[in-house]
Amino acid sequence: MSDTHFFRPRPGGFFSLLARPAGWVFLLALAAVSCGALYLQWRKMRTYRETPWQEAFFLPRPEYVERLALGYNAWSADFLFLRAIQAFGARFYGLGAPEETLDAIYNFFDVISTLDPHFLDAYKFGNLVMGDEGGRQDMALAYLEKGQRANWRHHVPWYEASYIKIWGLKEFDNQAR
Repeated sequence: MSDTHFFRPRPGGFFSLLARPAGWVFLLALAAVSCGALYLQWRKMRTYRETPWQEAFFLPRPEYVERLALGYNAWSADFLFLRAIQAFGARFYGLGAPEETLDAIYNFFDVISTLDPHFLDAYKFGNLVMGDEGGRQDMALAYLEKGQRANWRHHVPWYEASYIKIWGLKEFDNQAR
C-alpha cells in the first residue's frame, strides 16, 4: 500500500483552506466577526423598547390612503394585510382595549378592503380580529357587509357573517326551518 493520508483536501475545495496558515487566519477572523456581531445584536436587544401594538393600526381615512397608493392598490392592500397579521401575532393578547383602538382597527381593515375589495382573506381575518378576538360582532358584521357588496358571488363574506350571527350574536334564522 502506498503512503496515503486519510484526509487529503481536494484542490480548490473548502477544506483546502486549512492546508495553509492564511486559511486558519481567515477562519479565526470570520469567527471573531461573527461573535462580535452576535454580541452587538444581544446588546441592541437588551435596550430595545417594544412599541405598543395599537400604533400599528392607526391610518388615515381610506380615500387618502387610496391616493397615496399611486395605483398600486393591490400591493398596498397586501402590505397592510401583512402588517395587520404581524401586529396581531406579535402583540395582540386579548383585545381589552379602549373604544378608539377598536375604531382604528375597523378603519385599518376598511382601508385594506377599499384598496382591494376582492381580497377575501382580509375579510376573514378582519372578522377574526374584530369579531372573535375583539368581541365586537357589530363591527365585524358591518365590515363583512362591505365584503358582501363587493363579492356577492363568493361565499366567504356570507359564510363569515352567518357564523357571527349564529355563534356570536345567537340570532337564529327561524325562516330557514
